[in-house]
Amino acid sequence: MILLLAVSLSVGRWFMLSLMDYKSDLERLISDAPSYQVRVGELHGRWIFFSPRLEATEVKVTLEGGRRIDVGRIELELDTFRSLWRGEAVFRQVLLDQLDLSLYRSRQQGWGFAGAQSGIDPTLSSPSTASDSTLLSVLQALLVHQELEIRNALVQVQFEQHEPLPPQLINIKLQNQGAQYALVGQLVLGLEQAIELRAVLHGFPGEAGFSSEFYFNAPDLDQSFWGQFFDQQVSLPQRFLVGAELWGHWAPDGRHKLQGSVRLPLLDWQRDSDRLSVTDAALTLAATMDSEQQAEVEISHLQGLFDGVALPLDRFSLRKQDARWSLSSDRLALEPLWQIIFNSSSVAAELKQKLAGLDPVGQLFNPRFEWQPASPRAPFYFDFSADLQQVGVSPWHGAPGLQGVTGLLQLNSDGGRVDFSSTAFDMNFPLLYRQGWKFDHAKGVVSWVLDQNGVKVVSEHLQLQSPNLRGNGRFSLELPTAGQSSAEGRLVLMIGMEHADATLAPLFVPDKIVSESLFNWLQQSIKAGQINRGGLIVDMPLRVPADQLPTSTLQMFFDVDQASFQYQPEWPAVSQANPFVVIKGSELLVEIPRGQLLSSSLSHGRVYLPAHSSKLRVDAELDGPSADIRTALLEGPTRTVLGEALSPWQLDGESHSTLALGVDLQQPEDSQIRIESTLEEGLLSNASLGLDFIQLAGTLHYHERDGLSSERLSGSVLGQPLQASIHTEQRSGGLHTLIRGDGWVGMEPLRQWLQQPLLQRLQGETQFQAQLDICTASPGCSNLRIDSQLRGVVADLPPPFAKTREEQQPLTIDISLDTLPLLRLRYANQLDMALPLTPTFSGAELVLGTGQPAPTSRNDGLWIRGQLDFLPVEPWKDFINQEFIKPTSAVAHESGSAGDSGHAVKRVQLDIDRLDYGDLTIYQLQALLTPGANSWLLALDSPMVRGRVVLPEGDAAILVELDHLKLPRSQSQSQPAAPTTDGLTKVPFDPALDPLGDFDPRRLPLAQVSIASLGYGERDLGRWDFKLQPQQNGLLLNDVVGVLGSLNVEANLDWHFYQQQHSSWLDLRLKAQDVAKVVSEWGATPGLATESAQMSGKVSWQGSPVAFNWQTLNGDATLQVKKGRVLDAGSGTQVMKIFSLFNTNTIWRRLSLDFSDLAKDGISFDTIAGQYRIVDGVATTVVPLDVEGPTFDLSLQGSLDLYHETLSQQMLVTLPITENLALAAVFLATPQIAGAVFLVEKLIGKQLSRFTSVRYNIEGPWANPEMTLLKPPAKEQQSQQMATDH
Repeated sequence: MILLLAVSLSVGRWFMLSLMDYKSDLERLISDAPSYQVRVGELHGRWIFFSPRLEATEVKVTLEGGRRIDVGRIELELDTFRSLWRGEAVFRQVLLDQLDLSLYRSRQQGWGFAGAQSGIDPTLSSPSTASDSTLLSVLQALLVHQELEIRNALVQVQFEQHEPLPPQLINIKLQNQGAQYALVGQLVLGLEQAIELRAVLHGFPGEAGFSSEFYFNAPDLDQSFWGQFFDQQVSLPQRFLVGAELWGHWAPDGRHKLQGSVRLPLLDWQRDSDRLSVTDAALTLAATMDSEQQAEVEISHLQGLFDGVALPLDRFSLRKQDARWSLSSDRLALEPLWQIIFNSSSVAAELKQKLAGLDPVGQLFNPRFEWQPASPRAPFYFDFSADLQQVGVSPWHGAPGLQGVTGLLQLNSDGGRVDFSSTAFDMNFPLLYRQGWKFDHAKGVVSWVLDQNGVKVVSEHLQLQSPNLRGNGRFSLELPTAGQSSAEGRLVLMIGMEHADATLAPLFVPDKIVSESLFNWLQQSIKAGQINRGGLIVDMPLRVPADQLPTSTLQMFFDVDQASFQYQPEWPAVSQANPFVVIKGSELLVEIPRGQLLSSSLSHGRVYLPAHSSKLRVDAELDGPSADIRTALLEGPTRTVLGEALSPWQLDGESHSTLALGVDLQQPEDSQIRIESTLEEGLLSNASLGLDFIQLAGTLHYHERDGLSSERLSGSVLGQPLQASIHTEQRSGGLHTLIRGDGWVGMEPLRQWLQQPLLQRLQGETQFQAQLDICTASPGCSNLRIDSQLRGVVADLPPPFAKTREEQQPLTIDISLDTLPLLRLRYANQLDMALPLTPTFSGAELVLGTGQPAPTSRNDGLWIRGQLDFLPVEPWKDFINQEFIKPTSAVAHESGSAGDSGHAVKRVQLDIDRLDYGDLTIYQLQALLTPGANSWLLALDSPMVRGRVVLPEGDAAILVELDHLKLPRSQSQSQPAAPTTDGLTKVPFDPALDPLGDFDPRRLPLAQVSIASLGYGERDLGRWDFKLQPQQNGLLLNDVVGVLGSLNVEANLDWHFYQQQHSSWLDLRLKAQDVAKVVSEWGATPGLATESAQMSGKVSWQGSPVAFNWQTLNGDATLQVKKGRVLDAGSGTQVMKIFSLFNTNTIWRRLSLDFSDLAKDGISFDTIAGQYRIVDGVATTVVPLDVEGPTFDLSLQGSLDLYHETLSQQMLVTLPITENLALAAVFLATPQIAGAVFLVEKLIGKQLSRFTSVRYNIEGPWANPEMTLLKPPAKEQQSQQMATDH
């Protein structure tokens, strides 16, 4: 046996190597003519253990009729043992690679082979096409083998009378497992997409007893793919995406099962006007089919958007049992379902119109819908039931709107009913009420019946309950069909209530059929109380407008206890009342036997509204406190008439009052208000004003047109009797209620009332007239005015406001009755002040003078402005300090604050014709004083002074910055003096004529002063800067720097003031370049022209610094001048006399010679230096005044009388002879000598370059001195002679 097996294997291997030699024999062997013929391109083989393996390429199978199947490669592995067992070739593996197959689907014969892909045989449409049996026989032949794999097969399908579908790439693997087959198929769509089919087959499809379990998975594919498998007559959506994953079982007994999930990401479908859009839909299904008469499909996890609306349920079940169908679910949301229905174009427009406005909401639990289609033996029938959970519907065709319904719904083709027991239940009858009712609990049954005449809705006993109400009711509703145009339909509603909150009563008043004004009045009138019992009956047709309903349609009543009843808005409510309210149609009657209005007893009250009228009549009588009348006037509509200003006024005492109101519900402004009140021991007070009118007696009247009035009221105010009257006037903008009275008043009670310390300066008692104006013209227009001539009063005020007891000066006090009372005080037509009435001073504005704008209210300190003819600073300074600054500073110190900027006075702006400050008088002054950071800023503007002064707080120095200061000349300097015998005017010093003679310099503060332009009389003294430092005996002026044109001044001044006498001590330094320019700037003829000049000195004089005089001048002075010329000195002012110590013009004139070529531009010099001591105005040389020049030297000794302008000096002139022979001859007074010297000079030359000196005595006035040549002593003459000889 083994030998036989070995021989067989050897023969087999040899045969495999020679397969191509037997290719034709093999093609005939495997062909089954005439069913199919096989042709092989190449054939190869090999042995694997005991089994041969064949590989054939380019295999072509030709079927009967010429159809062909092409296979690129076939691999066959023979199962040797099974083949021997079965007696036929059985392969362990069959591989068909690159199969090219075409299939055709015929309606009569089913599936069959259609031929090669290269072309579809046109005869395929004929009946000779291969049938399902041919295809089945091929499949059965293939299923014999152990494993069949079709790889990379290209399959094309064509349906009868359709174009072939695009070829599809398919992979199939089938394993024969004996009694069953395992199938794995894959339709390749792309690199990562494929449709997958897995199945286990028990038997072969088409055989009896065939069953299968399968799995199918398809990705989301659009209509371009799925559409190729449907007939063109099938209407598919225009655009969709579908994917699925399914498991199924196909049973031979017909009990098939299918489960899995289906995805529908997108679907757009439209046919004519019908349209459906689905997005992001998905579901899980489980379907069973027991037979053709019994099936069930259960859908769960349903999600997605249908026309933009989320699905109303997540699962449902559809069943079929014989001829009956049922649809059920666990839960159904009504609102999205309703949206889907109304968004769907598939729902008939007529049905939508009928259901419009119903708008159901809520949840249906366990909904079940059963129906049986119509048949020849029975009509269509349905039955629906569901548990309602918080279901609501809007009002619909007269039926009430409901919300929060929880119960059981049952309905069928004939009608239905709802049994409900709900919490948070709302009900609304829109034909009767604008708003519905809300109850915490409701129970009842509502049913309806449908017939050919319409719908009839009937309620059984309804129980309605909330914490503050318990009610019962019924209603019925008849709704005729649309075809019955003559039928009206009818609504009947009956409601009864008890033990209810009275404020809920208006909820049951049908505001749709009563007048709006009546309903509004009822709604606001009942504020509190308990309804003992009440009832409502409404019987009305549905198709009659509300304004045409008969009055008998409505009847209702309320019996209320412990009610708070407000008969008109803004009027005080009547409390503890027991009104009985009856409404019949549009007629109203309210009886109030007793009640309480504020603290007054209401003895009888009645409210009546006639039918079809808007005039409500209210009558009542009251006994109680007078304060109730005030409250009624302020809280009622009279508030707008009497104004807010009446609010601060309190009225007390007993009164009896009658109230009669005629309220127009439609036009409240036309209402009538009549009040009469009789006062006894009344008290009218204003706490904010601190004012009380006591012991008032009289009768007050109020009329809606005439306002508040009283002919005569008597009482007392501020401790004095008062007679008053009240009347109301109509003025532009509103009513003015005027309370006028007159009496006497003392200044001390007036001050205590107004709490104004300023009134302490008024002492005495005077007669007054007062008027209290309460108006509605504008906010704040109400005021209290008091007028008096102040006869009998002394006024201790600064000028010009002081008065004696007998003088008359008008005083007017106006108090505006605004939120913050404002006091305005006008006195003597010259003083006008406005300040808030506060316990402590917070601010005021004071206006001085006439013709000024009125002051305004201030709460930020004191503001002063105005124009005065005369203002003495000292008394006004003391007045403001005592009345405003000190009290405010004390309050600020206690409270830790001094206001926004720390100053009581915020601004002072005055125009003053004349201002006196001590001994200083300023005319036409404009002054502005404002506070700054820790300082005051004073701005001054007048012809005399202009600039600003910074006044710091504490001991810091005052900063004075002036644009100009023009000091007046003293009387001695402004008036011409008597001439003297020599033609000069002399004004002796007189302390009485000192401009600052009465001024105490110690009163000047510590200051730093800068004056841009200082004037003295008509003289411009230039720019000055200095510092003031007051001393015990006077004043120091330190660091004085002045610029007088071309003259620079530096100095320190000590101003003494002792026993009313002034003296001035000056340390002075003067610097200039050209003295001639300085002298010219002072209006004098210059005597010197220089390149530089300096003068220093320490001097003193009697009098103030501005009273400089030569008579009392004492001290030392030093002069140093460089590079200049001596000019004609001319006449100069006193100050410039220091630069005119000699007059060269006179000297030359005395010499009686003409040297114009030398002196036409003056005599040049190099330096001038000297030192003087001054005693009582006489300057005596301490160091001679030396003049050194290029052609001469000159030395002066002696004295100068600066006041009398005389001199007594000797002048020594030294000349070089060789350069000045002619001049020397003059000084030698011998013309012959001059000629000889000239001749000798020409002959000898430089040896005569010698000096000669001449001395003169100069006496007399500066303008015309006497000059005498003095002969030198013998030694001097000898020295001169020796010098000449040499």
